[in-house]
Amino acid sequence: MITVMKFGGTSVGSAEALTRSAKIIADGEGGKAVVISAMSGVTNQLLWFLDTEGACANDVIAGLMKKHTDAAKEVLNGKQLKNFMTDFEKRIESLRHLIDDKNARNDPFFRDNISSQGERLSSVLMAHVLMSMNVESVAMTAEEAGISAVGAPGLGSANLSKTSDGLMMSVKPLIMRGVVPVITGFYGCNEEGKPLTFGRGGSDYSAAVVANGLDADCLEIWTDVDGFMSADPRVVPEAIKIDEMNFGEAAELAYLGAKVLHPRTIEPVRMKHIPVKVRNSFKPQSQGTLIHHLKKKKNELLRSVAMKADLSIITVSSSEIAYRPRMVARIIEKISDAGVIL
Repeated sequence: MITVMKFGGTSVGSAEALTRSAKIIADGEGGKAVVISAMSGVTNQLLWFLDTEGACANDVIAGLMKKHTDAAKEVLNGKQLKNFMTDFEKRIESLRHLIDDKNARNDPFFRDNISSQGERLSSVLMAHVLMSMNVESVAMTAEEAGISAVGAPGLGSANLSKTSDGLMMSVKPLIMRGVVPVITGFYGCNEEGKPLTFGRGGSDYSAAVVANGLDADCLEIWTDVDGFMSADPRVVPEAIKIDEMNFGEAAELAYLGAKVLHPRTIEPVRMKHIPVKVRNSFKPQSQGTLIHHLKKKKNELLRSVAMKADLSIITVSSSEIAYRPRMVARIIEKISDAGVIL
């Protein structure tokens, strides 16, 4: 049995959260692969650096080092801490060289490369926390794991076939030996080896891609909520948790505004009927929401109500559209090139 376990930014955002999440991993049964997000706030910090003229790279790197090493010092000690610092400093040096490389800044994938650095740092920290609990573990980047991606910068999609080949060669043998790989979420690599991100919140999608590629028995999304709710509890205080739902319902709710899952998470697991469990890492005793391929029972009431704000509707009309179908394709292509999500 193989379970893919994904932990979001708040689930690894502090020493306490890291310890709690590592214990969840250690207590899990069977073979495990972990997909991890950046520590909470790290990706925003990296994007701020990219978008702020005159931002000091040394200050950003110093902030990242402090955040991760402070957490490590609370959890690790002695040789464990020393080993972590050795691996962590290698990742920090790679980031420093990337920022200092003036040619790299002209690369269209530079933004993806920088914004995905948080996952590279958190994966090292989680792997060492697991090892401190006597769980054999190894940190792996998407490059090392073999997660293949296609698409434009910032709008990547996984090549599922190539990713499966890569995971079966690099990750599956580790799992079979009882090692827990901790894999960076949020991005893959294109044919040129350039990092290509899957969009904000894309680590959920990464985890589904890994589950698909490994033919996993289950995907667990560990987050900071109890699961899908009947409505947004901030708007409807009486909302209740939904114990069970199917892939179609979960996908529709995610697309329409429920922030429990990234909207793209469902399709890679639905293809192979891999069940998904959405659980709260701060309440591991709660069973969360189970998502599977079974259809809704007859006469069953609606599952949930979702709301999405800040939407725009564009109407394109022309008497010529019916006779020029390629015009519609060109319009959609131009909207897509502009990075607009349809």
